[in-house]
Amino acid sequence: MTNEKKRSRKIINERKSEILKLISNGYESKEKAENLGYSLSMINHDLCEMYNDTFTNNKAHLISWAFRNGVL
Repeated sequence: MTNEKKRSRKIINERKSEILKLISNGYESKEKAENLGYSLSMINHDLCEMYNDTFTNNKAHLISWAFRNGVL
């Protein structure tokens, strides 16, 4: 595993990985919260953290990053 892929695994924990999977399947934030049993604010907080940690600025860019880095 490359250093970049190891780093991406540290950035994206299990909860964030589940959120990414739902995003890639077209779920809206409220639907993600309901499916995972988290509050909407938790989902939005995790999404903002992922944007900052991955240097992405929207869901499409984040999903692209996740595929390129082996997270999805």
